[in-house]
Amino acid sequence: MPRVSERKQVIAALEQQFIDTTSAMTEDIRLLLRMSEIINDEDMVSYYKDVASIYEIYLAGEIDVYNDMKAKIESSRYLHKGKNDAPKFMTKEESLDHLLDLDEEGFLEEFRMSKASFYKIHDLVKDHFLYRSTAKSMQTDTRLQIAVVLRRLQANSNTLSLNALSNLWGVGKGSVNNFTNRFFNVILSLEKEFVHWPREHEKQEIIKENKKPLGFPDLVGFLGGCTFQLAHVQSWKPERFSGPDSKYYVNSIGICDHKMRIRYFAQPVELGNSPDLRIFSDCELGRFPKRFFFGDEYVLASRGGYKPLEYLVPVKTKEPGQERLPKSDEVFNSYISIMCLKINHAFGILKERFSSLNEIPVKVKNMDDAKLVNEWIRVCIILNNLLMDQEDDKWTIQVKAEWAEKGKADIKRIRKEVSGEDC
Repeated sequence: MPRVSERKQVIAALEQQFIDTTSAMTEDIRLLLRMSEIINDEDMVSYYKDVASIYEIYLAGEIDVYNDMKAKIESSRYLHKGKNDAPKFMTKEESLDHLLDLDEEGFLEEFRMSKASFYKIHDLVKDHFLYRSTAKSMQTDTRLQIAVVLRRLQANSNTLSLNALSNLWGVGKGSVNNFTNRFFNVILSLEKEFVHWPREHEKQEIIKENKKPLGFPDLVGFLGGCTFQLAHVQSWKPERFSGPDSKYYVNSIGICDHKMRIRYFAQPVELGNSPDLRIFSDCELGRFPKRFFFGDEYVLASRGGYKPLEYLVPVKTKEPGQERLPKSDEVFNSYISIMCLKINHAFGILKERFSSLNEIPVKVKNMDDAKLVNEWIRVCIILNNLLMDQEDDKWTIQVKAEWAEKGKADIKRIRKEVSGEDC
C-alpha cells in the first residue's frame, strides 16, 4: 500500500473531527427550526429560533477554526520542533514527505514555480552522473536535493541562513553545501542550452516584435548592467568588491530579448565590482561583435556610459559646454529608456524569483569563493530563463503581469519627464 505521510494523517483526523462536530450541530439547528415551525406558542417559537441562531454562530466559529488549523498545517514547513525550538524535520524521509505532499499552491509559495516546472528541472538533472548512487555512497533523493538548493537560492540570507536551512530540511550543513555544488555543476553544464545568443530564426522574431512599440528596426536586444550585493564582509581582496556605501558587490552586464530572457551575460575578468563599460570592453561580444551582429543589427543601452558603435545605440549625452540636450534628443533618449525597461525588468524578475541575489550568502575568502559567487548568479539566470519560457507556470505568469503594470507606470513617468505633462 502507498505510504501516507504524517501530515496527511493529521489533516484526515482534523477533517473527520470537523465532520462529526458540524454534522451534529447542523442536525440540531435543523430540528430547532423545525420545532419553531410546528409549535403554536409564539414565545417558544422565538426561543427555538434564538437557540438555532446561537448554534449557527457556533457552527460558523467551528468552520473558521477548522479552516485556520488546516491552512496552518498545510502551509507549515514542519510538524516537529527540536530542543532549541528551531523548526526542522526529524528525518530526511519526512522532508521528502513534505515535498511530495505539496499541491500546486504549495509549490508556488515554497519554490516560486509550478509543480510541473519543478519536475521539469528534476527531469533535466536526475540522470546526470553526479546524481548517481554508488555501492559506497547512496545519494539522497534527487528531488530533495534540488528542493534544498532551490530554497537556498530563493531565500534572503537574513530570513533563511545556512543553519536554518539545514534544520528546516533535516540535513547537515555539509550536505546542503554538497547538494549546492552538485546542482550548480549540473545546471552550469546546461548553460549553452538556456543562455545563448539568438539564432537566425529567433532574431527575425525578436526584430519583428521589437519594432512594434516605437519603430526601432533591426533591434535584437537591450543592454544593461546589474549589481549584486554580497551578504558578508569580504576578506579576500575586498577592494575589488567594495562599493561607495562600504558594502560589497559584484557587477555584471546582460542583454535580453523582448520576452525578458537573458540572451547574453558577462562578468568581470577580474572577479569583483567593475564598471559596466569595462565589463563590456573585455567580454567576447565587445571584443568580437561580428560574431554576434550581422548587417544593421544592434542593441540599445539607456545607461552605462557607452559610446555609439555600429552595433550599439546608447542614449545621447550633452556635448562639453552644452547646458541641455535639444528637445529631439531628449525625446529620442526617452524612447531608448522606454525600450530598455525590458532589461531592467529582466533583472528585476530574476532577483524577485531568487531573493538570495539581493545578498549573496558567500564569504569570499579566496579565488574559489569568488568564482562561487559568479556561479551562483549564472545558475539563477539559467533557471530563470528556463522558467520564463514555461507558459503554464503560474508564478511566471503572475510576475510578468506585475512587471507589465510596473512598466506602464515607468513609461508614463519617462514621458512626463520629457513633456512636463501627464500622459
